[in-house]
Amino acid sequence: MGRALIVSAGANSNEYIAARLSEMGYSRPVIIPSGAEARRRMSESDFELIVVNAPLPDEFGHELCITAVEQTDAGVVFLVKAAQAEQLLAPLNEQGV
Repeated sequence: MGRALIVSAGANSNEYIAARLSEMGYSRPVIIPSGAEARRRMSESDFELIVVNAPLPDEFGHELCITAVEQTDAGVVFLVKAAQAEQLLAPLNEQGV
């Protein structure tokens, strides 16, 4: 299976997400803690799946999702708490997230 990128600052979340992706066939997902570093890696490497776990230390994360949809062929999954999901759902769905 293809490569996966996890963009998340939380160590516990990173372990959990990486384990679930490994179960799905993504061996050794790349884990990046910030939006800026993720953008750099997306421009250097191809990923089949990008998972963004909000918030990130340098941005909330929805902007990164839009960038990923526009600049890569990867599927993009955005993880966010329910309180913020309501506001972001419609605009991000329109963008393909």
